[in-house]
Amino acid sequence: MRITIHQPESRTGVPEENLRALVDTARGVAEECDVVFAPLGSVEGGLLALEGEVSFMSEARARYTEQLLGEAARMLLRNPVMLVVPVRFPEGVRHAVLNEGRVTFADPAEGIRLPDGTRVALREDAPGDIYWNSALRHTVWEELPLPASPARPVLSMSLGGAERTESFRGESFFTDGVKAVALPRFERARATFEWNRGEALEGPDAVSIGSLRADREAVLYEALVKSVRSYVARSFLRGGVVLGISGGVDSALCAAAAVDALGADRVCGVLLASRYTSEESRTLARSLCNGLGIELHERSIESLHELAVKEFEPDVGLLPEGDITDQNIQARLRCLWLMSIANHRNALMLCSSNKAEAAMGYGTLYGDVAGGFAPIVDLWKADVRRLCYESNRRAGAERIPEALIEREPTAELRSGQKDSDSLPPYDTIEAVMERVFAGEMLERKERELAARAARFAFKRLQTPCGLRLSPVTLADWDRARGF
Repeated sequence: MRITIHQPESRTGVPEENLRALVDTARGVAEECDVVFAPLGSVEGGLLALEGEVSFMSEARARYTEQLLGEAARMLLRNPVMLVVPVRFPEGVRHAVLNEGRVTFADPAEGIRLPDGTRVALREDAPGDIYWNSALRHTVWEELPLPASPARPVLSMSLGGAERTESFRGESFFTDGVKAVALPRFERARATFEWNRGEALEGPDAVSIGSLRADREAVLYEALVKSVRSYVARSFLRGGVVLGISGGVDSALCAAAAVDALGADRVCGVLLASRYTSEESRTLARSLCNGLGIELHERSIESLHELAVKEFEPDVGLLPEGDITDQNIQARLRCLWLMSIANHRNALMLCSSNKAEAAMGYGTLYGDVAGGFAPIVDLWKADVRRLCYESNRRAGAERIPEALIEREPTAELRSGQKDSDSLPPYDTIEAVMERVFAGEMLERKERELAARAARFAFKRLQTPCGLRLSPVTLADWDRARGF
């Protein structure tokens, strides 16, 4: 039996385009294989595959999708190949089998019968020669679901690419438990191989199943890069990205991922200094941009800051040093400057807020939590540091200075300011919020921290969307509480 596993980068909202691409793939391999498998989301797009059909148009969309599948089957009539693809319908996932000019839907209890008589089981307890859990998604925060000692070969598939706030890991694979044929992460790809019932998986593309295991940091960083590239491409902004470079770890990771996603020539880094910006921050920002190969635009907000404080005095009074209003003015002036550059360049402004800051409301609305996309908003501070080291490892050089990665965080909006002046330790925030997400009982101090996080849902609702890199995002938590 000659099998092709196909891993597309489908888009939500264009099932016609997605099916046309599937048909083209099946036609392209028709002479060299007997059956083509594609993952859930290949037709309807990854976002609908995740969320399900929830709109009032779901029944109409279902009928239209069936019509499209029938047309696709007829397009393959002259090609001796079977195409199998699961599709989400209002009632659940159905497995469309396109063969001999018509489309049928497999009975989950019976599975799918392939041209040589091989049976693909769609339930773990069902009989069959191959088991395919087609509803399983390969997530970036979990290990690849490699079977330990399968009683029969296992097929596991996932979309590649990224769309809006979701990344699709890919790494579709077929394994007999010893060897596997696998596709790359986050990319459109396909592989054709031969396998016969009762025989071991062999061939030039078969590798040891153990070689498919990957470090969590490697997968997360690749997701970050792929998502920035995809989001910018689909924003139709041709000038790349603009972001503030502070000399801190969050903007450093965003800048490194943007360079790997778009190229250094499409990343504009801007250091907007004030009277509170330390020489250490300036030095680290320069070192970072030199390592990444991007130009650092060094500017000062001092004259704007002085003018704003003077002009606002009739309404806010004489602001003492360190006053929260004065700190927020600085953050909003930086946003104004960065957005002006982004507008001029036809570029997307990145927000470098992390998950702990977003949880605690540690940021200024229309200031440092503004932007067009927040790539690291679902990463805890410890994850941000780990991914900085992963970025360096991948580059084979210390592009992000270790001194920057290990530096104590500071917003530098007043003299001697440290994040620890206003926040619990970042590790504590992560540990408590993960317990909150898990529904665990909390101690009094932990409940106080969770209550603070809950109060700042209004801020999170007004910040840019970000990439999902964990099973529970702050947006999930806010929605569960009625926001």
